[in-house]
Order: sequence, then structure tokens, then C-alpha cells
Amino acid sequence: MLLTIGIEPDLKLAERLTFIQEDLGKIIDARHARVRWTRPEWLYFPIKYMGMQDDNDIPEICRMIETVTRRFAPFTISTAGIEAWPDPTCPRLISVSMQQGLDELLALRQNIEEAFAMSQHRSDPRPFRPTITLGRISTPQERIDLTDCIEAIGNLNFGVSNITEVILYGADLLYSGPEYSVVSRHRLSLNNQNAQTTLQA
Repeated sequence: MLLTIGIEPDLKLAERLTFIQEDLGKIIDARHARVRWTRPEWLYFPIKYMGMQDDNDIPEICRMIETVTRRFAPFTISTAGIEAWPDPTCPRLISVSMQQGLDELLALRQNIEEAFAMSQHRSDPRPFRPTITLGRISTPQERIDLTDCIEAIGNLNFGVSNITEVILYGADLLYSGPEYSVVSRHRLSLNNQNAQTTLQA
């Protein structure tokens, strides 16, 4: 199973982002390009991509995440601004960036990386970008340019979310395509003795 550790925004923020997907989708369709939008339930900020892991290793991975999350208190994030990466004139990814809460997220990520490094799990070599991927564009033969769209909505503020847990996401690679799931949820439980980890069926 492919595993990723991340945090998710609240339902109100996810709903606002789906409205942006709909608006951008109409524009991209009119410009004869295709885009694969991220489903609302999978709109999240990735913290650590773990790659393919054996199912037998998942309980130990959950325990390592738990050792970190119990040391962190819940925190607040805000999101604002639409990005087209690597460039609005020839985008591959459309994403939204984190504003408030970045220091807390980076500290959380560093502690997770350190915990896994002690257990001889390799670190994620890719540059860390604290963004939610809204969609992936399939560029047509005629290159699509979204500069005007990004300039028009690039500074929109999508509000705040209270982050209370870290989530382990999984993906099974099937012939019909990847099947995504939530493997476990881990409460940020500093000063909260009642927090528990929930493993999903």
C-alpha cells in the first residue's frame, strides 16, 4: 500500500475549495484542456510521503506517528492563494497554499521525519511544499495559459481550519485505478489525556 501522512482542512474549507475547482474547471474546459480534480475527501496537506509499504508494517508506522502527535497541541491554519505549478503559462498542478500555521506544520513534519529516521525509514527526498493539490492538468497540444485566472483569484482567502489530528492515508494500486482510504487517525494530544488513535477498517 502507498502511504502518505498528512493533515486535512475542515469541511467548510474543503467546500470552498470545491467551488474553486468548479469555476476553474469551466475555464479549463473552454480552453480545451483536461484536468483531474482531487475529490473533496482527499483535499489535504501532505506532511510525509512514505511510498510503498508492507501491510504488516502499518501498526508500527502508526505507533511512530503516535509518539509524535501526543507531543503536539492542536493548531490553526489558514489557506489563501491559488498557484499553478511550475508556471501559470504551462501548468501541471493547481494548488492552494498555507498561510497561518506554517511554523507548527514544519515543526510537526520535522519531528515525524526524525522519528522515522530513528527507525531506519528513509526521509522524503522531495522538496516540501505545504500545499493542497486541487487538480492535475493534462496539457493539450495547444499549451494552456492560466495566468489571467491566477492573477484574478490568486489572493483569495479561504478561511481557517482547526487541526486536531494527523492522518495516515493509503492507496491500493488496482487494475481499475488507485483506491484511496484513511488508514488511521492520530489526535494531537498535548495536554489531552483522552485522545486516542483510530484505525480505519
